[in-house]
Amino acid sequence: MMKSLNGLLAAFLLLGSPLWAAEIQWISDPVSGCKVRADGVDLSKDVISWSGACVDQVAEGKGVLVWFRDGRLLGRYQGGMQQGRFHGNGLLAYDNPQTAEHDYVQIQAQFKQGLIDGRTKIKKPSGDQFDGWLRTSSLRAKGSTGFGVYTSAAGEVYRGPLKDGLFEGRGELYEIDGGRMRGYFMAGEPHGKSEYHAANGDVYRINWVNGKIDGEVEIMRRDGSSDTQYWQQGVLQPSLSGSAESGHKNES
Repeated sequence: MMKSLNGLLAAFLLLGSPLWAAEIQWISDPVSGCKVRADGVDLSKDVISWSGACVDQVAEGKGVLVWFRDGRLLGRYQGGMQQGRFHGNGLLAYDNPQTAEHDYVQIQAQFKQGLIDGRTKIKKPSGDQFDGWLRTSSLRAKGSTGFGVYTSAAGEVYRGPLKDGLFEGRGELYEIDGGRMRGYFMAGEPHGKSEYHAANGDVYRINWVNGKIDGEVEIMRRDGSSDTQYWQQGVLQPSLSGSAESGHKNES
């Protein structure tokens, strides 16, 4: 489950996208001459159109910004602008120019000086979604913080805090079969104490180290019986009685 959910924010934002560029750029509407500021987004090959007001030849207030590359609609933003940057509530949709299909990611967010800062809803073409609060230091996952709910297209859910687009802190995971885990995460992996409730009613108290089960695992079965397992770096160790299956690895 974690493999399917973890890192979704990195995919939602422009991390690794061909749109990314390090420098600040200005690009002008060829018709009106009105400019918008592209902080870290490479629009050098694009043509833009801005429908809103212009103050000193810079986009200002509410309007619609669209940009094209080689005649293909690459992105659309509808919302507020301040000094040529996204500001206020806005809806951003952008495509990946390196794919033949039109796979638009949609971001409904509160923007501040070109960055996401507030309530945010994100939806991918695959059906994966995020609903929560985000603050970004760029339109990349790196440097972002927040709290919210990830829902995969398959119905798996993570609820909790985020850092750099990854699970961080105390959160909850819900599986489609009814299993759920509550515990701590670090850099996107379980790390520390957690409690897993299996769909069949069994409860597992687990210690994780960097995504691997490590230490004693207490098992409380729904029939009232209990058991203890011993794990080392994700590998189940033989019990004192020799009944445990040595070498079994966990899959997070």
